[in-house]
Amino acid sequence: STSRAHRMPRPPQPCAWRALALVVLVLLGPHQEHSSVADAARIRATGTDAASRAPQDPAKSDGPWKRDAKRLKVVYDALSDMLANINKEEQQEAQNIATFQKWCGSEAGDFQKVLDQALLVRDEKSVTKKELEATIAKLENDLGLIQKQEQETSDELSQEQQIDNEDDKKYEQDMTLNTQAASQVTEAVKIVGKVHEQGGFLQNGVLTQVQLNEPGESSYVLGIMKQLRKTLGDTRTKLMDSQKIQEDDSGALVHTKRQQLQSLAQEKSGKNEQLTQARVDLEEVKRDLNRSLKKIPRVEKRIDGTKAHCDAKEKAWKARKADRKAEKDSIAEALGFLTQSVMETMSPNVSAIAQPSSPSWQSFGSGDTSSAEPPAFVQASSKSARSSRAGSLAYLSALADRQSGNEVKKVVKDMAVVLQTQQKDEDALVQQCKASLDGKNDDVAQNKDDIARLVAGINFKDSEILSLSAEVTELKGALADLQSNLENATAMRKEEKKMHESQSKDRKLSVKVVKQSMQVLKKFYSTKDVTAFARVLQQAPSSALQLGEDLVVVDVSEAPGGNSDSNVTSPTAPPATWSGSSRKTLAGAGIMGLLAKLRDDMSAEQRTADIEEQEAVTAFEKLQKDSRSQFDDSMAEITERMKRKATLTVKLNSDKEDKAGEEEELGTIEGQLKALHKKCDEVVRTIKDRTKARDFEISQLRDVLDIISGSQLAVRTGA
Repeated sequence: STSRAHRMPRPPQPCAWRALALVVLVLLGPHQEHSSVADAARIRATGTDAASRAPQDPAKSDGPWKRDAKRLKVVYDALSDMLANINKEEQQEAQNIATFQKWCGSEAGDFQKVLDQALLVRDEKSVTKKELEATIAKLENDLGLIQKQEQETSDELSQEQQIDNEDDKKYEQDMTLNTQAASQVTEAVKIVGKVHEQGGFLQNGVLTQVQLNEPGESSYVLGIMKQLRKTLGDTRTKLMDSQKIQEDDSGALVHTKRQQLQSLAQEKSGKNEQLTQARVDLEEVKRDLNRSLKKIPRVEKRIDGTKAHCDAKEKAWKARKADRKAEKDSIAEALGFLTQSVMETMSPNVSAIAQPSSPSWQSFGSGDTSSAEPPAFVQASSKSARSSRAGSLAYLSALADRQSGNEVKKVVKDMAVVLQTQQKDEDALVQQCKASLDGKNDDVAQNKDDIARLVAGINFKDSEILSLSAEVTELKGALADLQSNLENATAMRKEEKKMHESQSKDRKLSVKVVKQSMQVLKKFYSTKDVTAFARVLQQAPSSALQLGEDLVVVDVSEAPGGNSDSNVTSPTAPPATWSGSSRKTLAGAGIMGLLAKLRDDMSAEQRTADIEEQEAVTAFEKLQKDSRSQFDDSMAEITERMKRKATLTVKLNSDKEDKAGEEEELGTIEGQLKALHKKCDEVVRTIKDRTKARDFEISQLRDVLDIISGSQLAVRTGA
C-alpha cells in the first residue's frame, strides 16, 4: 500500500533543521529586531514615506541587516525545502501507486483464473457425480440380475439332480426285472433243453410223452426261450447303454451348471468390487465438488475484497493528490505573496540589488526547486550597498512581521502536524509489524504442526494399505485352496457314489439270486420224497414199475421165503440198484443254511454300506455348505478390506494434497515473514530513537511559534 499509514517513516526533513536555525537566528538579536519593527510601525503611523528618510550609516546598520537577511533566508529555505520534499514525496507515491495498480490488475487476473478453474472443476465434478450415480445404479441392477440367475441356476441344478435320482431308481428297477426275467428264462431254457434231450418229462420215475415231444415242438419252444433270453440280454445292454448316456449327459449338464454358478459368483465378485470402487469414487467426487462449492464464494469474496481495496486505494490516492495540490498551492501562494508584497513595498535601493539572473520567488515557489538559488538580496554583500540595504531590510522585517507572520506560523504548525502524523503513522506501523510478526510466527508454528500431523497420518495410511493388500492376497490364496479342496472332494464323492451304486447293485443282485436259490431248494425239499424206494416197498405189497413197454408184476408171496407150493414159478430177483431216498436232504439243509448266512451277511453289508453312503453324503453336503459359507465370508472380508483400502487410498491422496498445500502455504508464510522482518526489524529497533528525535523537533517547532508570537525564550528546548 502507498498510503501514509503504511509507508516507511522518512528521516527528519531538512525543513525541521531550518526551523531550528530560524530559532537560533531569532534569538541572536531580539532588541534590534523589535526596534526596527517599532520604527516601521511609527513610520506607518505618522505616514512618513520610507524613501524620504535619510539612509543610515552602513557601518552602524551592518549587524541588523545581516540578521534580518539570515532570518528571511531561513524562512524562505524552509518553505522551499518543504515544497521540494512534497514534490519528491509525490513522485515516490506516484511510482508506488502505479505499482499498486499493477498489483491490483495482476491479483484480480490471478483470482479470476482461480475462480474460472473452480467453476470448471464444479461443472466437471457435477457431471462425473451424475455418471458415477448412474454407474452405481446399473451395477446394483446387474447384481440383482446375477443373484436371480444364481437362484435359477441352483434350482435347475437341484431339479436335474432330482431327475437323475429318479432315473437311477427306475434304471435299478428295470435292471432288477430284466435280471429276474433273464434268470427265469435261463432256467426255463435248461428245463426245456432237458425235455428235448430226454423226449419227455419224468414223472414219478416214468417218462411221459406229451405234445412237446412231437417232432419240432420242443425245438420250437426251446428256440423261443433262447430268443427271449437273447432279447432280455439285448434289452439289458440297451438299458446299460442308455443309462451311461444319461449319466454322461447329466454329468455334463451338472458340470455346466456348476461352472455357470462359479462364473456368476466371479462376475458377482467383480461387480461388487466395481460397485465399491464406484462408491468410493463418488465420495471423492462429492468431496471435491463440495470443496469447489465452498471455494467459489471464498474466491468471489476475495475478488470483491481486492476490487474494493483497490477502489478505496484509488479514491484515497485521488484525495491525497488533491490535498497535496492544495498544500503546494498554499505554499506557492505564500511565497508569491511574500515576494509580491516585498517587491511592491521595498525601496528602489532594495529592488536595485536584485540580480537579473536570479529566479523570482514566484517561480521558485511553483514547484521546481532543483536549480533554484536564494533571492538576490541575500547574496549581495558589497559594502557600497550596505547603507541602503540596512534601511530597506528594517522596513522589510517590519513588513514581513506584519504581512507574512501568520503564513510563517501556518507553515510551522503544518510542519508540526506533519511530524505528529508521521509519529502516529510510525507507531501504527510498529504495532502492525509486531502484530503481523506474531501472527505469522503463529501461522508458521500451526503449519508445521499440521504438516507433522499429516505426515504421521500418511505414514499410518501407507502401513495400513500395505497390511490390507497382504491380507487380501492371503485371503485370495485361501479361497483358491478352498476351491481346489472342494473340487477334489467333489471328484472323490462322485467316485465313491459310483462305487457304492455299483457294489449295491451287485450285492442286491447276489442277495436276490441267493433268495431265489433258497426258494427253489426250499420248494423242492418241501415236496413229497418219491425216491425213497424202501418205503415204497413197505407201504405197497406190490407195485408196478414201468420200464419201457414191459409191465412186471411182483407178488410178495413169490419172493424168497414165500409159498413154495405155488404153481407159479418165482422170477429171478432183480439186481441191486439203490437203497433209500435219492434226495440229499441233509446236504440241502446245510446249503440252505449257508445261503441264509450269505443272505444275512450281504444284507448286513448292504445296510452298513447304505449307512456309510448316507454319512458320506451328509458329510459332503456339510462340506459344501461350510465351503460356501467360508467362501462368502472370505469374499465379504476381501470386499471389506478392499473398501477400506480404497477409502484409505483416497484419504492418503487427500492428505498428500493437503500436505503439499500446507508446505506451499508454509513457504508463502515464511516468505511473508522474511519480508516483514526486512520491513519491520529496523523500524522496531530504532523506533525509540526516532520518536525521541521527532519529539525534540516538534518541541523546537513549538518554540519557534512562541518566539514568532513574541516570546524571547525557547522554554522547551532551552535554546
